[in-house]
Parts: sequence; C-alpha cells; structure tokens
Amino acid sequence: VYTDAYLGVSFEIPNGYKVTTDKDGYIYVGQNIDNQGPLIPYIIVGRYDNFNNETTFLNSFTEYMKKECSDLKIVIDLLSGVVGNRTVYGIAYSYSSNNHLIIDNRYAVLINGKVYMVGSKEENTNTSEINSVAEHILSTLTEGGK
Repeated sequence: VYTDAYLGVSFEIPNGYKVTTDKDGYIYVGQNIDNQGPLIPYIIVGRYDNFNNETTFLNSFTEYMKKECSDLKIVIDLLSGVVGNRTVYGIAYSYSSNNHLIIDNRYAVLINGKVYMVGSKEENTNTSEINSVAEHILSTLTEGGK
C-alpha cells in the first residue's frame, strides 16, 4: 500500500512497481523510475479540486491535450464503467512525442466531491498489464491514507 501525504490518498500497487512524486504533487507509478523520473510505461495519479464532475474534467482535459499535442487522436471516446465499487469515466488518446507513438488512457473518479485522475502512458501499444495496475489503483484508491 502506498500512502501519499500531499494528496492525502492511499492505494495498492503490485510488487516490482516503484512510486515517485513531482513538484506539482502528481504521483507516478512504474517499474522503471530513476532520478529523472518515470520511464514509459507508467501510471500517473492526480487530484483536481476545481472539478466535481468526471465528464467535465475529462472534456476539459481533452481540450488541454488538443493544445499540447498537434496530432492528438481520440482512440476510445468518453465512456463509463464500474471498477471495484465505483463508477469510473475514461477516454483514450494517441499522439506522438519525440517520434514515438504514445497511448494515453485517462480515467476519472469522484471521491468525496473531488475528481481523481488515474492515467496510463505506454509506447505503441495498450497492454493489459498496465491497465490492470491502473484498474487496481482505481479500485483501492482511498482518501485519508486508510
């Protein structure tokens, strides 16, 4: 179980995965994290206090991504499903970064009136392993470090 004092959350991660945070409070989970940060594939976890609706957040995030990535494609449009005992909304993108194809999944869940985002980034593909880890984080994510 990983507990983050800055975001005030905890969640389970599999053996062999490491965790780091950045100066903005985002949590990164991956097997390959060095002193320069996470290497793809990895998962990012963040909290967005200025949103209280998952679809509004994901629509806003999509607008942000369109500005950041000139070749952004929506691979899977906004959808919802149940993960664990909560409704999760998600969207998947592809874009290029440094001549690499990036597959970027973003999931949003509302916990105690706050939107939490769990995203996964991979190169060239969308594997079941990284998505299983993201699903496990989403299903075990709790506030208060409990």
